[in-house]
Amino acid sequence: MRIRGFYSDPHYGHANSIKYCDRPFADVDDMTEKMVALYNEYIDDSDTCVWMGDCYFGAMHKLFNVQALMARLRGRKVLTLGNHDMKNPSYYLKLGFDLVFEKGFFIEMAGRTVYVNHYPASAFHPGDDRYQDRFPILRPGEILMHGHTHEKVRVTPYNALHAGVDAWGYRPALWEEMEALVKTISPEGTKRELAEQQRKDDAAEKAPTA
Repeated sequence: MRIRGFYSDPHYGHANSIKYCDRPFADVDDMTEKMVALYNEYIDDSDTCVWMGDCYFGAMHKLFNVQALMARLRGRKVLTLGNHDMKNPSYYLKLGFDLVFEKGFFIEMAGRTVYVNHYPASAFHPGDDRYQDRFPILRPGEILMHGHTHEKVRVTPYNALHAGVDAWGYRPALWEEMEALVKTISPEGTKRELAEQQRKDDAAEKAPTA
């Protein structure tokens, strides 16, 4: 499949995402219409876009509403589940996704191995143990592409790439844009970052508890 874009955490139907993520929309309907228009501006009918979780909320999550919205969005849609995507994969296929991964998957980009999933590295969310069993563990030299954080930055700590819409003007991040970021990350830098993450994780495990 030809991947054109990466798209994480749109939170369609989620009014609080406008408030908590400081999104520039008047209300849920305004957010939906503008994000749909942006999506279709960057994704064509022949493209594949990887959705990296946390897609729909509230009344928007009703089957009919989502199916109607999905029909408006162009191209083939591949989903890797996020923490708010709590139903089984067959449900998301009914919504209109063409392929669903319960966990992430690897791709090759600019000669590097990139792991695509919803969750960031554990070091990016110190003290947040809600999803510890889902935070990815990478091998030296691998690069992580994730969502979840709603940060505005595109390269996050530990040389990870952030595909959340809040970092990309509420539209998909394109393959060539992610590829350009991959090229800025040296393999040796990635190894050092991962070694430092492992050192901190080991120290935390050995620390005495009260």
